[in-house]
Amino acid sequence: MLHGDGNGWWPQTVRQARRFLFFLIGSTLLALGIIMLVTPGPGWLIIFAGLSVLVVEFAWARRLLKRIKAKAGQLVQGRGKSE
Repeated sequence: MLHGDGNGWWPQTVRQARRFLFFLIGSTLLALGIIMLVTPGPGWLIIFAGLSVLVVEFAWARRLLKRIKAKAGQLVQGRGKSE
């Protein structure tokens, strides 16, 4: 049986294609965001969007996004105290 049992090559190929697609879209957004840091555009917003796409498939992106969010929260709290 080629498609129905879930143990064949078909589900694995679909899973790999999905993972590659998320990597391609996420890394493209990430690269565009980094470029936009030095050119006009919403660089940080695009970087967060790219990481959010990568989080779906990659644990390292999840850890990185969590660390960035924590740092941003600390910066916002520290800024609010000084005013």
